[in-house]
Parts: sequence; C-alpha cells; structure tokens
Amino acid sequence: MIKNSIKSQISTLFQKCDILDIELIIAHVLKKDRVFIVTYPEYKLTQKEQTKITALCDKRANDYPLAYIIGNKEFYNRTFIVSENTLVPRPETELLVSNVISFVTQNNNSDTLIIDIGTGTGIIPITLSKELIQHNISSTILATDISLDALNIAKLNAKSNNVTNIKFYISDLLQNIELYEMILATSHNNIIITANLPYVDNSIKNTLLNQPESKALKYEPSIALWSKDSGLHHYKKLINHTIQLHNQLSTTKNIISFYEIDPDQSSLLTKYFDTKISKDIKLIYTKDLSKKDRTLQWTLK
Repeated sequence: MIKNSIKSQISTLFQKCDILDIELIIAHVLKKDRVFIVTYPEYKLTQKEQTKITALCDKRANDYPLAYIIGNKEFYNRTFIVSENTLVPRPETELLVSNVISFVTQNNNSDTLIIDIGTGTGIIPITLSKELIQHNISSTILATDISLDALNIAKLNAKSNNVTNIKFYISDLLQNIELYEMILATSHNNIIITANLPYVDNSIKNTLLNQPESKALKYEPSIALWSKDSGLHHYKKLINHTIQLHNQLSTTKNIISFYEIDPDQSSLLTKYFDTKISKDIKLIYTKDLSKKDRTLQWTLK
C-alpha cells in the first residue's frame, strides 16, 4: 500500500489508476522493485519523478497497456521485454507452451526440430528452450516473424534469458527460402510447429475497440492481432504451407502443429480440415480455464 509521503505527493492519481498500477509505475520510474515502494513509503519524490509518474498514469488511465509503460511482462515465471512492436504476452499462451512441453517430454524426444511462427517477443521458443533443458532435452529451434522490429525484441529476450539455441528469420510464415531449405534438409524426424498468429476477426474490430475490456488493443500492433476470414486467414495459409512442406519431406518425417486459437474457431477449423485434407487427421483441442477450446494440435505423418 502506498502511504504517507509518496501517497500524499501523487494523491490525485488514485482517481485515475488502480493502486497496483500506480505502485508499478512508481517503481519503474524510480528503477526500484515494488517491494521498495511498499517498504519505504516515506521516500520523497523529486518534482521530475512526480511529473513523469503523473504522465505515465495518465497514459494508463487511457487504456495504454501497463506492460508497454514498464517495458516488460511476466510469462511462465520469466520476464520478457515488450514494446509497441510486439503483442503483450497473455496467460492463454502458457497453455500452448505447456502442451508442447508435455508432448516432447512424454515422448522423451530429443529428435525434434521446433519452429515458432510469428514469434513476436519470442516467449514461446525461449520458454520451450529453457523448460526442455530442465528436462535434460536439448532442442533445435527456429523462430520467424514478418516484423523485423518484433524479431529484434525476440533476440533481446533470448539474450536476456541466456538462450543461444534459437535461430531467427524474418519471414512471412514459412516463405523465407533459407528457412525452408533448412527445414527440408533437417535430420530430425519430428518437426514441431508452434504458432500464435493473428486470429482476431477483423470484421468485429470496431466493436471490440469500443468495449472497455478491449480498448487496450488499439495500442497493440495490428499486424499481430487482426485477420480476415473469421480470423482464420493466417492459420489457413499456414496450414497450406505445412501441407506443402510435408509433401516435400522424407516420408519418415512427421509435422506436429500447435496453434493458439479463439474458442469460437474450433468448429470452423475442423470443417476446414475436412475439406482440405483427404487423409485422416486427428485434431486435439485443449480447453483453457474457462473450459473453452484454446489450442489446437494436429499431425501430418
């Protein structure tokens, strides 16, 4: 709780922002952790500090994401750098990561190439690298993004988390030729593709941005959020790329894909697979804490 000196200096902000947000913003400005703010309430803010805190709280009061203000976000118990060029990591994505970890560890499989498509901040490949090492499983990981700015953030996150086994590519899905040829030449028999692509239906964009709980989306990169065709344009494109890739690979190689989706898209995706692929494909949907379909796993053998 902010009290005494600090509270009195920024008292007007409590009408604009949540107390926790204010504490985190103060900690960010002072380059301290939140514990410092709580432990030393008598700390005297300078006028420069007060001005900066007020300006940042004003931004926050206008739905600007807190993660962009403080420059980082927690994911899977690790801290990741974020910027306006990347999506703010969501808890829902942890389910996708957990599914991949379970799949690899249950199969005790080091013979796996992992490719993360649309990597953004790099949270998926970096977390997989760190977690699999804890299970004594070494991994070969490739990560792609169409945005060079996002890819630079991902590289910074890999460095700050001491991850050195990820190779990054600027690419629209799998279309980078160097990336594609590397996949075709891989000695790994199992290829895992992870993707948290844009999947928010752009036909409801205006409606969402006018809802209080979704207003912050206007500050996040559109290229990482919105997709046409009921939000499935990017995933359908990746599905086609994956099928084409599998057709060119050795018959001994498997591709296992893990996607984060909107719960309303599971039935649409099932219908798309029924019309797109003649062979028997098993689709596995995993539900989130709200008991709604949140991830899709599918395999080409």
